[in-house]
Amino acid sequence: MGNCMVVEEKVVKVMGPDGKILEYTSPTTVQQVLSDSPGQLVCDYPSLLQQQQKFLPEVKLVGGRLYYLVPLLPSTPTSKQKVRFAVPETKNDKVAVKSGGVVRIKLVITMQKLEELLKKD
Repeated sequence: MGNCMVVEEKVVKVMGPDGKILEYTSPTTVQQVLSDSPGQLVCDYPSLLQQQQKFLPEVKLVGGRLYYLVPLLPSTPTSKQKVRFAVPETKNDKVAVKSGGVVRIKLVITMQKLEELLKKD
């Protein structure tokens, strides 16, 4: 019996979030893998442990290694603060008065000014 040597091109293996392993031919870039599975990122095991540091699209994946497809985390929605005005604005920047004719406003004045206003009535 003779010695037998099989020359096999190393394959890039990428494990999806469902556990399914996808195989790509050896000179493969991250961009080629991501074109088949949008909304995900490619990383290897060490970067997976370091809070998902993703590979850039132009990085070449090494044959014979296992990479992971991880779904992108949804971006945290920035909470926008709602601002309410006491009196809603109109197109002409005039004060909108409801049919009751009463408008409620908030004033910040000193005690002396308040006393002066009350004396005038």
